[in-house]
Amino acid sequence: MPPPPAHACKMLLEMVPPTHTEGMAGLNKRLTEIQQIQDAIPVHAINIPEIHPESAHGNQGSRNKPFEARMSPREFSRHIHNATGLDCIVNHVVVHQPRAALEEWLIESRQSFGIHQVVLVGGERHTIQYPGPGVCEANRMAKSLPQNSPFKVGNICIPGRRNEAQRIAQKLDAGADFFTTQVMYEAEHMTALARQLAIADTDIRHTEFYLSVCPVQSARNIQFLQWLGVHISPSTEAKLLAHKRQMLQTSIDHIQSMWQQLLAAQTPLSHPFTLHLNLCPIGNIRVDTCIQLGRALLACTRGEMP
Repeated sequence: MPPPPAHACKMLLEMVPPTHTEGMAGLNKRLTEIQQIQDAIPVHAINIPEIHPESAHGNQGSRNKPFEARMSPREFSRHIHNATGLDCIVNHVVVHQPRAALEEWLIESRQSFGIHQVVLVGGERHTIQYPGPGVCEANRMAKSLPQNSPFKVGNICIPGRRNEAQRIAQKLDAGADFFTTQVMYEAEHMTALARQLAIADTDIRHTEFYLSVCPVQSARNIQFLQWLGVHISPSTEAKLLAHKRQMLQTSIDHIQSMWQQLLAAQTPLSHPFTLHLNLCPIGNIRVDTCIQLGRALLACTRGEMP
């Protein structure tokens, strides 16, 4: 099979803010890691999640540490930009704030923190009555604020979720510019979503999708990802657990294979995804591992076969 056509792939680096307990030492450690990765691979921006004390998203797995309060993503973004010059994408769960408070948060993010890219995130459960607006309403709010240059608005994509193609279309209509996916290990969910969007004639040619990838190095990593709701098929889990001493390299090889499958699947689509990468070092993944994975995936994008 010939290599897939090359495209200008952007690489996000996802970095969780330090806990209050970690203090300045935790902040400086993260800033050093970001700088080391930035020096080794082309990082487009830092993607900063907002962590809440939520219950499990999935029906498998477990977490090993209790929730700890963290530095706010906006404050973390300010430190990152001052230290590295990199832009930051700040995630924000919109349903916890009434509409007026969310509007104030958006205005303050732009005027006081210089943030111009946000990922607006919905609630954990559809059965809960939240005080704030849903994602589509929040998208429209962000796009309608009086400002010289509007926010670039992102949303979350969960490719294996029921009716995800319909959700994507609704979010696009409400102003979404790009999507970051849930952490992925199976190419089939993404290719199936692409087909569903094509059947619905949803035009995604100008929409960026950032595929979230995370190497794993222990059974605990897998359990925590499953607790977060990440789908890992039984066959993939068995492959990762088969050789525990080589699990990290096995996961890197698996992610690289998935990325190659997704790149190759774009050619026959009438409305192909514009695929980029969101590198997520969840679970104490070392800097050199991030660099190794990032380089391997960018090489695949350039059509350089392993």
